[in-house]
Amino acid sequence: MEKPIPQSKKWVVSVLAVAVMMVGLTVNQLYTSRVEAQVTVPIILVINRAQLLNESEAGKNIATQANTLRETIAKELEDEFQSIKSEEEQLIAQQSLLAPEVLQERAQKLQLRRQKFQVTQQTKNREYQASIAQATGEIGKVLEPILTEMITERSATILIDRAELIFATPEIDVTAEVMKRLNDKLTEVELKRVTTDPNAVNDQQ
Repeated sequence: MEKPIPQSKKWVVSVLAVAVMMVGLTVNQLYTSRVEAQVTVPIILVINRAQLLNESEAGKNIATQANTLRETIAKELEDEFQSIKSEEEQLIAQQSLLAPEVLQERAQKLQLRRQKFQVTQQTKNREYQASIAQATGEIGKVLEPILTEMITERSATILIDRAELIFATPEIDVTAEVMKRLNDKLTEVELKRVTTDPNAVNDQQ
């Protein structure tokens, strides 16, 4: 038969048990604090890149020049289109007067002109798009250090384009501030026509 524990010893045991529990809690709290300290809470910034490229002063300047370039290209294509159309109408009007072999030869030449015109259309469209992309790239060169500056100032760890998000609170959207700094640094960009037509390149040389 076990001897009963004296009241004084029971009290000591209780105190020790409480002490052990307190030490355990303290260790857990310290561990949790250290883990939390090691976890870096991300600071996220959002920009609307499309808005910066299209609505900035430089972006608007490029758009104005792009409209002029588009009209120039359209005029170049229109002249050739009307020439082909005129030749086609003449051929239709004269077909009853032409020998079959002559009619066939002229029809084949006309078809080749149409095909060449389609290639020219595609080429000029690529030139137009490349010209805009090149000019827009100049905005990107100025924009990049501004974004780096903004990240440093806000101690941000993540910068993301608004187009990649479904929702973002206005507080983390820095587009307006970036736009202001971009407009302070750049207002105009020369839109140079990019030429991929070998004949045009040779003419320039």
